[in-house]
Amino acid sequence: SYTGQGFSPATLSVKKGETVRFTNNSDLALNLSLAGATALTRGQYFEYEFTSATTVTVTDGAGNAMRVTVS
Repeated sequence: SYTGQGFSPATLSVKKGETVRFTNNSDLALNLSLAGATALTRGQYFEYEFTSATTVTVTDGAGNAMRVTVS
């Protein structure tokens, strides 16, 4: 979830092959730093499948970040 205070949770652990849904619950447009993502308005979401074991920092273009660890 994304709110006016940033991402919640700020850190996330998932398994390789899992899909994460990023939902914009703020009044601002959300611009995710993930391939294929477009600007999301309130209530819209973007689903992303993490296919490699890695740690990714997802940002919103406004200085907020979420760390996703994929194992």
